[in-house]
Amino acid sequence: MRRSKLCALSTIVAVLSICCLAACSQPEEKPKPEPDFSNAEYIADLATLECYSHNVAKLSEAGSWFFNMGYRKLWYEYDGTVRVGVDAKQVVISQPDENNVVSITVPQAQVVGQPDVDEDSIVETVSEKAFFFDSDFSTKAKQEALVDAQQEMLESISNNDTLMAQARQRAKDLLEEYVINVGEVLGETYTVKWVDVE
Repeated sequence: MRRSKLCALSTIVAVLSICCLAACSQPEEKPKPEPDFSNAEYIADLATLECYSHNVAKLSEAGSWFFNMGYRKLWYEYDGTVRVGVDAKQVVISQPDENNVVSITVPQAQVVGQPDVDEDSIVETVSEKAFFFDSDFSTKAKQEALVDAQQEMLESISNNDTLMAQARQRAKDLLEEYVINVGEVLGETYTVKWVDVE
């Protein structure tokens, strides 16, 4: 009887030892690494489109009935560039949820900054004056005509829905690629969910 108790006790001790060893051998679960999306603003800036434009600035003054005195007209053409993209400061990338879904907030596209004028491209294409009228337009008048022409061009580009959609899609494509690449570096597979700016 004593021997059977001793056998039972030995069996219990052996089972407990095996359980303890099994528990020790299991690797502990490491927390998922937190991705760093701090370059999102830079990526959104990279997506900005540079649009080339050819524009015309116009000045004119009607003349009087007498020999059309005072009549003058000046048109000059020039090339310039306008940048179209999303406001990078409004781009927000969330940390992945439990299903590895990353939410990205992207604003609508817009004209970014002021247009650049290629001064070397400015050419007078029309220059007319009334007979015996040699007064030219002032530098200030020419500058105002250029500002007006630039404003018309900006309004035209801002109202171009196709161009704006293209610029926003380019930003989304690059941001999605960026998020997926960050995940791959960490050994994770991320999917993207888009959120519109309210």
